[in-house]
Amino acid sequence: MLDLATEAEKELAEKLVENALEDCVSAFDGFGRELFRVHANRARNPARVEKMSFQNLERAKSNVRDSFGIDLSAGIEPDEWRAACAGFQKRHLVAHKAGVVDQDYITKTGDTRAVVGRKIGIGADEVRQLASIVSTLALRLSKGLQQLVTSP
Repeated sequence: MLDLATEAEKELAEKLVENALEDCVSAFDGFGRELFRVHANRARNPARVEKMSFQNLERAKSNVRDSFGIDLSAGIEPDEWRAACAGFQKRHLVAHKAGVVDQDYITKTGDTRAVVGRKIGIGADEVRQLASIVSTLALRLSKGLQQLVTSP
């Protein structure tokens, strides 16, 4: 989608980038939910684990730590973590607010370029970076949960 966006007209290109962002977050959410379902019996509260979402990274980080004792952000540079959290918040705006910035977005991300009431800007390179970070997070989560299986 991102490659197609480079050759598309402006409106279509923006939509392709937005869709790529949504797909990236949705893929991580689905992956995380499935991992939690498979490993629920090792969680501190198995019933709670099966209802968790991975669409908000800060909340997911807290849930992963509380449920399994794994730091989801370990091995991720602080700037990358902030960028990923901002990307997930942008996805929230696209999915629930037609891409229009609200104060909650600014508060959660500290994005000083965003203006309440205006459409959020999302670049293809930003989505590529998010996909790379999400891939690292998914691998970290998978390995962390797998270590729980092999630990005595």
